Amino acid sequence: MTTRASPSVGGVEEKRELILVAAFRVLGEKGYAGTRLRDVGDRAGVSVGLIQHYFDSHENLLAPAMLHAAVPSFDDQARLWLESSNMVMQYPHLSPLLQSVYAT
Repeated sequence: MTTRASPSVGGVEEKRELILVAAFRVLGEKGYAGTRLRDVGDRAGVSVGLIQHYFDSHENLLAPAMLHAAVPSFDDQARLWLESSNMVMQYPHLSPLLQSVYAT
């Protein structure tokens, strides 16, 4: 009996991110109903089985893919917001929240 080595944490996260990025791109091209796991697998260079290992359904893949794409964009916008004294002055109630999240 042979035992398989478990993938490293970095390897798991890298594969998961690769799948999320591919899913978001396919979603943008084909829409929600037209996005198939096989298309995502082809784009990511992974098997449908691996996608199903991480995401047990179409819905459980596409929602995280959209969120994965949105969060970095939001992070960039929030940092720009904090750097803009005009925005901080216009919306002083949001500044403490953003500063607590993005404090360096």
